Amino acid sequence: MLFQVLSLDVTGGALASGCFWAHLFGVPVRPVWLLVLALSVWTVYTADHLVDGMTRKQAAVIYRHRFHYQYRRFFIVTLVVIALLAAVLAWIYLGAAVFENGMWLGTFAAVYLLLVLLVRKSGFYFHKEFFIALFYVAGTALAPVTWHHRALMAPEWILLVIYVLTAWSESVLMSFYEQNEDQQDHLKSFTTFYGHFFTRRFVAVLLVFLIFLLIGLVFVFPHWRIYFSLLLVMNLLLSVLLLFPSFFQVKNRYRWWGEWVFWPPFVLLL
Repeated sequence: MLFQVLSLDVTGGALASGCFWAHLFGVPVRPVWLLVLALSVWTVYTADHLVDGMTRKQAAVIYRHRFHYQYRRFFIVTLVVIALLAAVLAWIYLGAAVFENGMWLGTFAAVYLLLVLLVRKSGFYFHKEFFIALFYVAGTALAPVTWHHRALMAPEWILLVIYVLTAWSESVLMSFYEQNEDQQDHLKSFTTFYGHFFTRRFVAVLLVFLIFLLIGLVFVFPHWRIYFSLLLVMNLLLSVLLLFPSFFQVKNRYRWWGEWVFWPPFVLLL
């Protein structure tokens, strides 16, 4: 439970995604980069949980939000320390270009979280799930793309876009499962904004589209077959979440499954 509450499952998935991009762009998987990536992802997700926790405080229905609010002083101090450590390590070991790009991305993420916090009571919906997916993929791909030193080819752009859509599908599915808790905590999500029925149809259409698209791309781009195949597996695993909601609702199984969906790229290290 604590492993999940502390976003360590998300961090593991981000490391697997980082390995995906490193393998795709032919750059080495450097241990210090994985450490910086893990620290950065943990910082962003913990900050997001703190923002959500501040909304309802001790009355928060979702346990991870209540937990972060309860230990907010510890998390705030730890966030500052971890963020500074990640920045120093990036500056010393990853090069000026990665550091600069990382600072820009971190700034955009911080501004986004601040805007979410400021307008939350107004009822405005920021499409949080999409931006989480965008920042997730941008963060995990940032260093490999920077070290790549050449223009991206069409299949690589397609992989980036599909990865964002896959992460978006997962994030929307989480909101689908947590609709009741989000409504009780007065939190805006894709499902609370568009409704349960529309959300399920939307994710179903998106996943079917991605699955058939990836099957086609496996044959159209044989050189990149392994990457399209991995994304196909990830989307098939996500579709299981949509097909068996009663099973995954028990003991928050959906959260475990949803985050483990991003771990298959670890096979590229073999």
